[in-house]
Amino acid sequence: MLASGGPKYAPKTHAESGCYVEATASGKAILLGEHAVLYGCEALAIPLHTVQMRVTAQRLGEHTQNQETGNSSRFYLGASQLPEHAAGVIDDGFAALGIPKYPVHIQGNSDIKVGSGLGSSATLSVITLKALNQLSGNSELKAEQLATLGRQLENRFHGNSSGLDPSVVAYNQPLLYSITEGPQPIEVCMPPKGGWHFALIDSQVRSSTYSMVLQARPFFTTAADGAQRLEKFKAVVRQGFEALTHGNVSLLAEAFHKNLTLLTEVGVVSEALHHLVHQANQLGCLASKVTGAGGGGFVIALLPPENPEQVLQKLQEHFKKHQVIHVSV
Repeated sequence: MLASGGPKYAPKTHAESGCYVEATASGKAILLGEHAVLYGCEALAIPLHTVQMRVTAQRLGEHTQNQETGNSSRFYLGASQLPEHAAGVIDDGFAALGIPKYPVHIQGNSDIKVGSGLGSSATLSVITLKALNQLSGNSELKAEQLATLGRQLENRFHGNSSGLDPSVVAYNQPLLYSITEGPQPIEVCMPPKGGWHFALIDSQVRSSTYSMVLQARPFFTTAADGAQRLEKFKAVVRQGFEALTHGNVSLLAEAFHKNLTLLTEVGVVSEALHHLVHQANQLGCLASKVTGAGGGGFVIALLPPENPEQVLQKLQEHFKKHQVIHVSV
C-alpha cells in the first residue's frame, strides 16, 4: 500500500542578525534498485533515523565577510569548514527558495560519512533548505517541495541527481521511487514474527558516487541488452515492494540476493565487499548486499525478525573494527 505524509518541523519567525534556528535530517539506505533508478527504473529506500545530520543556522550582520574567500556565509560540520564547492549549497538554497541572499553561519555535526552511500549530499541539501527556510521566517515546506528543491541542490554534487536520495530524506519514510513517477511513500507491513530489522556494516572504503555512476553507465546503455538488464532490476524492486507491503521476509531476502548479483554484473561490487557480504550471511543474516553506488561504503544486511538482537551482537563482535548500525523500519 502507498501512504501519504512527510516530516514535520517547527517553522521559526523571521530571524534578525544574531538569531538562530535548528534543523535535523536523516540519512538514507537504498534497499533495491541502485543505479537502475537513473535509467527510469523504480527503487526502494528507507530513512535512517539513527543516522542524522544536525545543524544550527545563524543570520549574520549584512557586512560580515570572509576576507580570504570573499564569501560572507560559512558552513561547518564538526570542526571543519566545508570546502567552497560544498558550501555553495547555501547560495543554491537561497536561489531555490527564491529568498534574497544574506550572510549565514551554519554549524553542525553529522553521523553520515562522505562517500559511504548513506546520502551525505542529499542530507546536506535538504537540511540546508530547512535551515534557510526557517531562518527566513517562511511557512513550513512540504515534503514534496523539499524533495524537488533538494534534488536541485544535490545536482551540485552528482551532476544529475535521480532525486531518490533527497526524496527519502525529505519524506523521512520508506519510499518507492522513480524519476517518472516521483516518490511514493510505502505503508510497510510488519512480518508475523517481529519487525523489519537491518544492519549496516561499514566497509571502511570510500568511493565517489559520480565515478561509480560513470563506471556503471555502459551496463545500462548498451543497445544490445541494456533494456533487458533494466527489466531484471524492475522485477527485483517489484519483488521487494511486494515483500515490504506484505511482511514477507523470505521474499525480501531473495530480492536482496538477486540485486547483489545484478550489481556484481554492473561491476560496482568489489571482492572485499563480497567477502563482507559472505561473512554477514555466515553470522546469521538472511541476506546482505551493497547499498548505494558501490565501490565501497556500507553493506546492508537483513536480520531475522525473530532474533535480530542476537545476530546484531554477533556482527558487532565479529566486525569490531567496523561500524555496525542497527536500523529498523
